[in-house]
Amino acid sequence: MIERLLTLAYWLALRVRDGWFWLFRPRTVGVRVLVYRQGRDGREVLLVRHRVGSHPWDLPGGGVEKGEPVGEAARREVREEAGTAVRVEGVHGIFDNFQRCRNDTVLVIVAAALGEPQPRRSLEIAEARFFPLDHLPERLSQGSRRCIEEWRRGVVGTLGAWWGSP
Repeated sequence: MIERLLTLAYWLALRVRDGWFWLFRPRTVGVRVLVYRQGRDGREVLLVRHRVGSHPWDLPGGGVEKGEPVGEAARREVREEAGTAVRVEGVHGIFDNFQRCRNDTVLVIVAAALGEPQPRRSLEIAEARFFPLDHLPERLSQGSRRCIEEWRRGVVGTLGAWWGSP
């Protein structure tokens, strides 16, 4: 019952946020964090599952707060959404997100995992776990899938559009 209430509350919060973006169209800066580790069968990436959406799996991330360094925002977002610490290593790319009345700049940060995910019960995130690169979830957002595939091929410094943000 509590999980259903959290899902409904999160869905409502997203609708309010989308309305605010539609009305005011603020320019925002956000981070997505491509957290990796070496698993038994090769490299794995950390993904979080949001409570709602047609593609609920995504790289952890969120907004950069006023006066907050981007690296600290990346560490904070992974800690809040996945419950683990990371070592920030660099920038994969910078993307524009103009979907659903957004006006976002998204920086994708690459970081090494320093522990196991232990997400707290939250309104936004239902679960967090590592996936092998060749077994990503089917309902992974397009933006995250693109960044993971680019990173896997060694592509860095990407500029482009972000697709499939929650």
